[in-house]
Amino acid sequence: MKPIKNTNTNTADLVAQAVLALAAVRSSLVAAFPERETEIDALLDALVAGAHILLLGPPGTAKTTMAEALGRTIDGARTCKRQIHAQIPIDEIVGPIDVRAFQDGRYVRCLANYASDAHVFIADEVFKAGGAILNPLLTLLESRTVVQDGVDLPIPLWTCVGLSNEIPRTTDGLGAFHDRFVLRVWVQYLGNDSNFAAMVRRELPAVTARIGIDAIEALQRHATTIPIADDVQAADGSGALRAIVLACRARGVDCSDRRAVKAADVMRARAARCGDSEVGAVHLDVLRSVLWNQQAEIPVVEEIVAKHAPSWITTASQISSAINAERVRWSTAMRAGAPSGDAGEAFVLVNGRLGEIKGDLQRLARLGPAAKNSARTLAAEIGTLSREIVTKAAALGLMDVVDSDLDDDDDASAAA
Repeated sequence: MKPIKNTNTNTADLVAQAVLALAAVRSSLVAAFPERETEIDALLDALVAGAHILLLGPPGTAKTTMAEALGRTIDGARTCKRQIHAQIPIDEIVGPIDVRAFQDGRYVRCLANYASDAHVFIADEVFKAGGAILNPLLTLLESRTVVQDGVDLPIPLWTCVGLSNEIPRTTDGLGAFHDRFVLRVWVQYLGNDSNFAAMVRRELPAVTARIGIDAIEALQRHATTIPIADDVQAADGSGALRAIVLACRARGVDCSDRRAVKAADVMRARAARCGDSEVGAVHLDVLRSVLWNQQAEIPVVEEIVAKHAPSWITTASQISSAINAERVRWSTAMRAGAPSGDAGEAFVLVNGRLGEIKGDLQRLARLGPAAKNSARTLAAEIGTLSREIVTKAAALGLMDVVDSDLDDDDDASAAA
């Protein structure tokens, strides 16, 4: 994709810095939550798009932990978490009535520390909401306002992260509520043996990267200005987005016009946080987390999107997972307090594997301009990891045991 261009230098610089900061947050989250790239990308897309997201799946898959970690990465942002149940009063979510103001004839709520004052609202067991709070909660998510003394007061809410072990049936009366969550991701248990071991041994790295609230808001504003390329959606109605929506409907997946509009907003958000100046075919991949409604529809949507999204996206995703696997391998070796011999062995192993990945990046870069841009981003991840490894290895005296070829120039040229 084309790099960001903006005649306003200050705005362009702020957006460019925000892109780098959010990329660092993504890398930190991916390292802390292996095999969760899709979930993390969807959470970040929701954040920039100002959209609500569902994390679905069996208990114990780190849904809550990921959502809370996301909130902690944003300096200056407020996060509110509530466990939803059938009897929960709306006051517990939006804030209680101010008794003193009520005695004076005013209807005012105390908003501090409630969803009405949060940028990120985490609603655990979100579909347990009973009828008494369903409509007020729906209004909160849709209008993003709360009534204060007879006036609709805008609230700072960016995204509601809904968590649930199940998807409501269409007969449950939760259809409209479910539809307000633009992104949906089904979270699975860890499948990789090494990742499972690192999790059980508590050897996964902590999330340390941070981004400021101003940077998030800059990306949110920038996303609304990003145009959509004609091959994605042309003015005459042609384009991949329309084709995908029609194909989904033909296969029985209910995709409303409203969802199509929201899908375009999410693609703009993905383009913004990736530093791209337009929505292109590369961003169609986000539709995998937008267009399905029930779990059985996931493979149908993925099949349809795959026919229109560039084939190299899967390769890029596999490379990203491989880089993260080496990050986990090195982190595990260091946190385990391995003797110098074992640490040196890990150093050689990770070093060699990153060298192989650089070769994969060179092949990826030859698949077109957009693929080359993705390869450069992944090369930067390798560069960051390489510097961390060399710094730690030098501190442990491992540089005297093995020779490193983790040279920054190699990293910079990996995607050339």
